[in-house]
Amino acid sequence: MKYLTPVYVLFLSMVVFAMASRLSAMEFTMVQMDGREVLLSEGPIEIGDAARYRDALQQTPEQPHGARVVLLNSPGGSVDAALQMSAVNADFIVHMVIPDGASCASACASILYISGNYRTTSASGRFGQHSCSRGGVPDPDCNEIMSVHAIEHGVAHGAINAFVTYIAPEDILWFNNTDLDCWNISFYPYSKQSGFERIDPCLFERLHGSKPDGQGAWRVNMMADGYRAFARPISDDNRDFELSLYCNELVPGQLFLDFDILGPVDRVRDALTTGYLRLGLNRQIEVPYSVEQADNGFSKVTLDLPKSMVSEILLSANELGVYFDVASGFQPISSWVSTETSRDALLFVANHCVNRLSAG
Repeated sequence: MKYLTPVYVLFLSMVVFAMASRLSAMEFTMVQMDGREVLLSEGPIEIGDAARYRDALQQTPEQPHGARVVLLNSPGGSVDAALQMSAVNADFIVHMVIPDGASCASACASILYISGNYRTTSASGRFGQHSCSRGGVPDPDCNEIMSVHAIEHGVAHGAINAFVTYIAPEDILWFNNTDLDCWNISFYPYSKQSGFERIDPCLFERLHGSKPDGQGAWRVNMMADGYRAFARPISDDNRDFELSLYCNELVPGQLFLDFDILGPVDRVRDALTTGYLRLGLNRQIEVPYSVEQADNGFSKVTLDLPKSMVSEILLSANELGVYFDVASGFQPISSWVSTETSRDALLFVANHCVNRLSAG
């Protein structure tokens, strides 16, 4: 399916089955993730887990964005049990995360992950869907229950129903974080405050032949022990030309603006000659920058924003972006996004910098 790249249809691995056989129910453990105390929920989902989950969630501290963070690593299990855990989430504000190296499949994905107020997935996390079954036979009624549950949590009916209907119970359709953004299954903090509209770029592309442009709404995601605000001008699911704003307690009073561009670091570094902070069509300020290799084939360009510009960037600038002069043979590079609806998101990340623990 060209609209889910990369997506793989696989049999459940022997490792997952081995984990399921060792654990008779989901296990809940408080762990540290990038300086945060979060709840790790792993193993198969069974009847009786909801009560233990509630107890564990009550002991999980809220993070600054107002949510308790739950890490998911589960092959799925009982649909009824997953629905009971979803009902527990209704009494809290919960941020569901599939961390790097983890998988959340079946009822974990189609019910538990989706029940979170916020839903994000790390670069190598995997979200897997397939059909409900009774005795190995697909169960349409169960599939519809999961699809209705999705609608109740802001996910399009088709983003669940289309996949659980056509993927056999013995198979798994795996999504990565880009796929989840494309089908509008993920949901980031400060989306509502910034006026981010729930548009499914993948569905839109199927109906109209191309994806809609990215929205001028900055969302927030966790970053180390702080946060970053990010915006995607090309498309809501396209990380190329993504802009990220954050601060660092080790460099007090300064903001940093990251610019992601697809390509190897050596080629990107050779192409760029001068970097500018863009605050409007005719307002560009030269700033120092550095380039490093990121993940998934992207390079990250980090611009050190002048301390004297911080107040303007956060409170009055209506546009924020970058512009780069380039070497001969390359086209100038620019990326910018409106900030008019996103003051709350920008101010939040400016007050919750990375390196909080080491600075304190």
